[in-house]
Amino acid sequence: MRILGSGTARQFATASILVVASLMVAHVTSASGSTAGDSNVVVLLNTSVAHADIDAGAESELLRLVNEARAARGLPHLYMDASLRFVAREHSTDMAVHGYVGHGSLTGRSFLDRLAPVVRSGLVGENVTLAQTVDQAHTIFLASTGHFQNIMNPEFHRIGIGVAEAGSAGLAVTEDFAE
Repeated sequence: MRILGSGTARQFATASILVVASLMVAHVTSASGSTAGDSNVVVLLNTSVAHADIDAGAESELLRLVNEARAARGLPHLYMDASLRFVAREHSTDMAVHGYVGHGSLTGRSFLDRLAPVVRSGLVGENVTLAQTVDQAHTIFLASTGHFQNIMNPEFHRIGIGVAEAGSAGLAVTEDFAE
């Protein structure tokens, strides 16, 4: 696991979020392990919460926004997959409670490690960010080439969205994609 910066400046953390939450798309070839080099990168924050509530309404709104953006480009809607949503919720909660953002975790697990039990093979992707609102999170994803490519990938048909309350950091958001 690589840990980037533990600086206290919120601006640094916000800028780092955009860097660390770059495109994460990989083929899952087995149910164990990860070979993606940047899939363990995390950015430590100067804030965390003791308990992170899941915001199911925000998850539904993000699904609507994602599908609206896909429809505008002639792509079929993604459907919310319960197992992917569970993984996304767990990751968003972990980021909020332990004060970090990234595709990895503080225990060294990558997004491929998290997805392997629910996606045995095929293409997977992940978007993560912290944002004050659902609209802001969606705007961040659309403004980033890698995140945008995940949202618009025609090979993806399923999505799991996890949104957890992250105190002063706003919302911890994870979107996990699969074929």
